Amino acid sequence: MNHRSVTLGLIVLTAVYAAVILNVEHETDSIRTVLQSSSELEVSEGIEQSKQLHYDECKVLLTPLINQDSKHTALCEDVLIEVASRDGRILDLHSGGLTTTTNDALQWWVANPPRLQSFSEPIPEDTSPWLTRLWSLQQHEIDDETLLSLNSMPFHDRDGSVLLAALALNKHTPLQERSATTTSLLNSIDRDELLAGLLLSAIWNEKIEAKRFSNDDELSTVASILQSKDTALAWRTLHNDDGTIRPDQMLAGLLMNQDEFVPLLIESAIAEKWQHPDHAIELGKWIRPAITERLPTQGLTTVKSTLDWWRKFKCGYLIEQGIRND
Repeated sequence: MNHRSVTLGLIVLTAVYAAVILNVEHETDSIRTVLQSSSELEVSEGIEQSKQLHYDECKVLLTPLINQDSKHTALCEDVLIEVASRDGRILDLHSGGLTTTTNDALQWWVANPPRLQSFSEPIPEDTSPWLTRLWSLQQHEIDDETLLSLNSMPFHDRDGSVLLAALALNKHTPLQERSATTTSLLNSIDRDELLAGLLLSAIWNEKIEAKRFSNDDELSTVASILQSKDTALAWRTLHNDDGTIRPDQMLAGLLMNQDEFVPLLIESAIAEKWQHPDHAIELGKWIRPAITERLPTQGLTTVKSTLDWWRKFKCGYLIEQGIRND
């Protein structure tokens, strides 16, 4: 009886194993067919579907597209790094499968860069408000006088955004003063302070009443995005007429849905769609501090150095996503 039970068990296990193998092969074949489509949209969908596969199957399917240096190369690399991270196969990517630029960024992470000690020089006197706020974001803490100054100086930046003001107040406002800060800002007659108050309310998980801002289109839009989590509205209002990113709207999008807007933040920065690249970097530091604390922030004064920073940020983000989906 025991012998028969063992035999029956082995038969069942073998059948289950064979069914799993056949299912994986069928899934792989289906994705391979989609990847050979003449439709770019279908190919992109097939690349995304390959995330379901094990690293070995995924690499076989995507490496040819990467080697073709096509429109799909970047997406293929993104998926392959995420899957390799998920399956614990990051080191195997060193043997091939990525473009040189992406492989360089990956190997930088494999080398396990240390956390960096932040430092900065004292802020010069009579510095413009936006530079003072940018300087404050490099500090672990500031004194009460400087915080008061951040609250009293004009909130708008060079492009009219209030992003730096919101991030600086978020970083340095004590917990016990947050409610009073948003109340003061939202009761202001200054439009920039109202917008900063809206963004800070979302960051600090305070209630937002969109109806209060119905007389101002931009404020009403931002309030609606933050209150209703309207992804479509956030996408529609994200760009200026010249195609550049609107910093405040990107912050609103990140507050609403990180999974959708962190990749967009990365790609827009790499594509140089920010009027002031330091805005995107400060958003990256805020949204993913565990990644950026390993990235140097000094000397980002050239397009090349900024692109290198974002490529490393992107690679770190993909590795993080893979671990999260393990």
